[in-house]
Amino acid sequence: MLSLVIPVYRNEASLPDLLAALQEMARALPEPLEVVFVVDGSPDRCYDILRERLPSSGLTSTLVLLTRNFGAFAAQPALRHDIQKNADRRDGVVHGLKQVRRS
Repeated sequence: MLSLVIPVYRNEASLPDLLAALQEMARALPEPLEVVFVVDGSPDRCYDILRERLPSSGLTSTLVLLTRNFGAFAAQPALRHDIQKNADRRDGVVHGLKQVRRS
């Protein structure tokens, strides 16, 4: 399985195109694709849009909402640690973060 982590901040307008491109990519890859969307305290509707559209997208995905904007470099180590610590959990929950949704 290939995993792709995508930071999301102030780009609600581009999310439909991104999801379409990811769906095409997933179909074209020889192995399964998992996409982790990390909404880094974005002030727009990015989280709401992804929460609405991911379940019907056909993508294997995890949606992470950080409680505030930590910035890409500050957020990455904490996210990696929490994902590794909870990798064996079947519920898709990454503890220590505000909310996570897996579809």
